[in-house]
Amino acid sequence: MKLLPHFFAFAALLFISSCGPGVTFEDPQPSGSENIEKFPVHLRGMYLSNSDSSILTVTDKALIRKYDFTMVTAKKDLDTASTLNGDTVLISKTTGERMKVNVLNDSIYLHFVSVDTFFRISESNVLRKMKGKYFLNYAYGDNSWSVEKMFVTRSEIAIVEIGSAEDIDKLDSIIGKVMDTTASDLHYKPTRRQFRKFVKQTGFSNGETFVKIEK
Repeated sequence: MKLLPHFFAFAALLFISSCGPGVTFEDPQPSGSENIEKFPVHLRGMYLSNSDSSILTVTDKALIRKYDFTMVTAKKDLDTASTLNGDTVLISKTTGERMKVNVLNDSIYLHFVSVDTFFRISESNVLRKMKGKYFLNYAYGDNSWSVEKMFVTRSEIAIVEIGSAEDIDKLDSIIGKVMDTTASDLHYKPTRRQFRKFVKQTGFSNGETFVKIEK
């Protein structure tokens, strides 16, 4: 797999989480639904991402994502912000960060493995369901929840979020005034009917699909 020569920048993209959710809700969604304590048995298993070949594992309580791949670039394409120390270490000149690599002839190889439990059912990670769709609720402080929709078929899982301008327009037209216009995030308090209408209008538009590879 040939990717960008700037290994440090690419690896950092996998861990960016400081930007916040962008859109939050006053309560876990959909409101009025009971919390689900476990992922159903038929959902559990391993899934392959269509976008980056990472593996999503669904257990009874969690969604766990594993990245395991090799990045390769030519020595001559190495950017000026990085330098090699022998044939085994790549060093960032700006941060001092070090990565273990293998150098073979004129190519640099980085084997990258990362495991991220991005959702685990708990008081701050609430799973709910409505009309055959699951909703992942993440607490971001008091009365502030980020929500993703998980749509399931027999062989695939799609996890999508609210991220486009069209999504925001739909929220504003269905729910009305944003609760706190001074907050950095757009904050809403929909009724159950309003949230259902938003979902029905394909209000969650940004995301990716995972294909089941193992039960």
